[in-house]
Order: sequence, then C-alpha cells, then structure tokens
Amino acid sequence: MRLRDRLSYKQVKYTVSVAFILRLIFSVFQVTHDYKTQDKSIDSAMQSMLYLMLTKPLLKLARHVKQVRRGSDHKTPAMQE
Repeated sequence: MRLRDRLSYKQVKYTVSVAFILRLIFSVFQVTHDYKTQDKSIDSAMQSMLYLMLTKPLLKLARHVKQVRRGSDHKTPAMQE
C-alpha cells in the first residue's frame, strides 16, 4: 500500500490543513485588532498634541491681554524693543 493511500497520511494531511487555515484566520483577527488598537492610540496622541498646540498659545495670549487691561508695567520680552 502506498503512503498516500494510508489513513494516517490522510489524517495528518487534513489536520495540518485545518491547523494552517485556523492559524491564518486567527492571524487576520489579531492583525485587525492590533491595527485598530494602534489607530486609536495614535488618534489619542494626536488629539492631545493638537489640544496642547491650540491651548498653550491661547493661554499666553489671554495672560498678556489680562496684563494689558490691568495696565501692568511688566512687559514681555517681545514687547521690550
């Protein structure tokens, strides 16, 4: 009897095929999950950077306007020319 005709060979062949297909499916799920997680992480980091970039200059401007309205003699270095 040839090796390819034996039951054990057929069982191993199907087992390896099923294991390969299952591993492929789980790998696709894992890559998709990792992608979504990283995408959310990058979005969160970008949102916090944008928040800092927009609020810090506005806070400085608000402080400056507040000082000017009070009539403060304290000038910022940019104003001392």
